[in-house]
Amino acid sequence: MVLAAGLGTRLLPLTEQVPKPLVPLGLETALARWLRWMGGQGIADVVVNLHHLGAAIRREIEERPVPGVRVRWSEEPEILGTGGGVRRAIGRLGPGPFLVVNADAVLVPNLPALVASHQRSGAKATMLVRRDPLAGRFGAVEADASGIVRRLLGAPAGALGPLDTFMFTGVQILDPSVEPLLPERGCIVRTLHRALVDAGGGGLGAFEHEGPWFDVGSIAGYLAANLWISGEAVLAHPSARVDAAARVGPSVVLGAGAHVRSGTVRRAVVWPGTVVEADLEDSVATPFATLTSRASAPRSR
Repeated sequence: MVLAAGLGTRLLPLTEQVPKPLVPLGLETALARWLRWMGGQGIADVVVNLHHLGAAIRREIEERPVPGVRVRWSEEPEILGTGGGVRRAIGRLGPGPFLVVNADAVLVPNLPALVASHQRSGAKATMLVRRDPLAGRFGAVEADASGIVRRLLGAPAGALGPLDTFMFTGVQILDPSVEPLLPERGCIVRTLHRALVDAGGGGLGAFEHEGPWFDVGSIAGYLAANLWISGEAVLAHPSARVDAAARVGPSVVLGAGAHVRSGTVRRAVVWPGTVVEADLEDSVATPFATLTSRASAPRSR
């Protein structure tokens, strides 16, 4: 399942026009990137939940389907949150364990290793986690040496033995048996995950992701993800144009129909159909807004 119903408020004003799952990442959308990866992992049936600008998301994927992946939709007239979204869709997710990802997370999970960890631990849910020095401030997941989460978001208090501290990547495996613990509306971490930790018994597992991870929910994170995808190169759609008066690179993404008429463009994303006529650096240029970030260095964890 791909969670794609969010409002994308941290990407305003971009998400007033384009829902967050459709923002360009390289030469594809965030949602298409996940669907392509899932197809490559042998996942042929995917449920996507929808709310904000949901019709645009549905139209985009139906007009440009990912080969080998069937997408079904879970409409949310009122946004239900990550926990409520999974609960509403769980009847469509099959009888066995299923994968859930956040559309705004950019990473390449080691799915076979994650699945093996989930099966080995016997947990009802397994979070893919990452190390981050700010974990204690923004949502610590603390696990023991066997990969069982013993403390979540600071609770329970008290001594629990040596624990490793992580943050959630937005990728997880769930067993259908968790359905009674899912809320009608609300955050999956503060409801399902919280309940599993509080119950004890090793119900929540954690498996460490060791590769790059980006959150495209902010301008800085969005730009950093695109710079990671492009590397030092200029990643340009065949229909993009760069005039002789312009200089482009390094680390630039030029979408379909983008046109750089003049100026120097580097460490930037130019959305499809956007015309650039001035210098652009550490920025995202779209047909309706240009936003700059000075915090775009990629994070390796």
